[in-house]
Amino acid sequence: MQPFITNQETLNSLIGNGKKFVVPRFQRDYSWTEEHWDDLWTDMTAIDFTNKEDSHYMGYMVLQQQSDTEFVVVDGQQRITTLSILIIAALYRIDELIANGIDIQDNEKRKEVLSNYIGFVNPITLSRDSKLTLNRNNNTYYRSYLCQLVKNPPLANIKLTEKYLINARVFFEERLKEHFADDGQKIIEFINNIGYRLYFTTIIVSDDINAYKIFETLNARGVQLSTPDLLKNYLFSLIAKENSHDSILDDLDDIWENITTQLRSNSFSDFIRTDWNSKNPITSKNELFKKISSDIKIAESSYKYINTLHENVHIYSALNDYNDELWQNMGNNKQEIKLGLYTLDIFNVRQPIGILYSAYINFELEEFVKVLRYIEVMTIRYNVICGLHARDQEGLYNKIARAISNKEYSNASNVKKMLSQIYPDDASFISAFEKKEFKVQRSNQAVRFLLLRLENYLNSNSTGIFDNDLTLEHILPEKPNQGWIDSFGEYTNYFVQKLGNLALLSAKDNKNIGQSLFENKKEILVKSGLQTNLMLQDYTAWDKDAINKRQKELAKYAKTLWRINF
Repeated sequence: MQPFITNQETLNSLIGNGKKFVVPRFQRDYSWTEEHWDDLWTDMTAIDFTNKEDSHYMGYMVLQQQSDTEFVVVDGQQRITTLSILIIAALYRIDELIANGIDIQDNEKRKEVLSNYIGFVNPITLSRDSKLTLNRNNNTYYRSYLCQLVKNPPLANIKLTEKYLINARVFFEERLKEHFADDGQKIIEFINNIGYRLYFTTIIVSDDINAYKIFETLNARGVQLSTPDLLKNYLFSLIAKENSHDSILDDLDDIWENITTQLRSNSFSDFIRTDWNSKNPITSKNELFKKISSDIKIAESSYKYINTLHENVHIYSALNDYNDELWQNMGNNKQEIKLGLYTLDIFNVRQPIGILYSAYINFELEEFVKVLRYIEVMTIRYNVICGLHARDQEGLYNKIARAISNKEYSNASNVKKMLSQIYPDDASFISAFEKKEFKVQRSNQAVRFLLLRLENYLNSNSTGIFDNDLTLEHILPEKPNQGWIDSFGEYTNYFVQKLGNLALLSAKDNKNIGQSLFENKKEILVKSGLQTNLMLQDYTAWDKDAINKRQKELAKYAKTLWRINF
């Protein structure tokens, strides 16, 4: 039997012929907001229904077939839920027209037709059985209030995800009213038209294979499923097999939600991968679910894994936010920690997070701070200035993180010894530094940071990195006037972007200095009192030789500032 079948289907064919859809009990809650609803509405209303060829592609729906008519929604629940709410909103709108005495007889018929999109009337209870069953946190509200067209569903003390459901219905109801006023015929024509013009690629998986094991196959074919969603379903299903008490599952659901909350804007997938790779050989995003599910086979392991994620998520979040509250109570270490994490952030270097994650969990604080200092130096030397291959670095960093997690390393000295394998020596660093140019418009803050760090190193009385309002000044201007071109000589944009051509100045002085020639700029720069500017007082002209000379001077100090003494 084929592992899965791929079809192109319209919305009508997808939800027709008595098909029912079930969102897995532990799949994530409905989470679409107005931004998503508005995008969908814009796409639908942009379809030219007079053109038979015009349509809108809705992407993949991954379904596990349970029977001829019942399917589990592995991927695509946000879209199918939103489209069902759109149809429910149309039903509410038709109901309102009937209540207002508008075209009652025809609108009753239209309501009956629209209702078939949502479900069927149970002949015993006379309530409407929905074609769609949502997860454990959404289904009751969806089926009891929205599908039954309850005019005033409860709004107090409901879950955030339930608010999204009701707000989606209100959003689409308002758009239908704005677009079609009191015309029930146009409403049903619109719903009927999108039923034929919205296209999906459905991937239908037979019931005799584990739906979770298609993950790697689908990813290999370009269908990107969510690792956290699949992982949650898998872990919770292991636990549910051995203990189906709702109270236990509710507690676990709360823990999972708390993990999501603590992650804030960080990626759940990146967190899971960082945690896994800190203890195991490097695993790609596409292989991550396969590796974890192969390792965790029983409920006890699932409990342990979820609780470990919960215990450590705040560390991961803090490592990605130098202003996190965790660092505010670090006493004398606070500024050094912030500085190290800010270095990673401003240069967008993510490879070391696994080492730092392992080090914080397993080392004493003083040893963690030492590791962070080594990582800061490696970031500047290896990544920023020398621009060396990340692959070699990532492999070594993974090896170090695993050694820390496995208790093979007990302190920062072990980490330092390992880092020596890829540490750029002074000669390599100085050579790269002397040639370095920066596209300042794209990395203004990063270049400013480098100069501020050098200034702080040379002048212990200068203000810090985080409370400093100094700005970047191009000594040779980015857009030099003719006077500058005549005085500079062989002008090219290359020299404008070199670090030796950049200086720190207050915003006021920077504005006033403008396009002044070097003699005037030099006077203002030297008067600033900054050590990185005082070195300009011996320069009589500003040309390419002067820029190269100053950059060599800065390289000499940078070599000492960003150094690990092995």
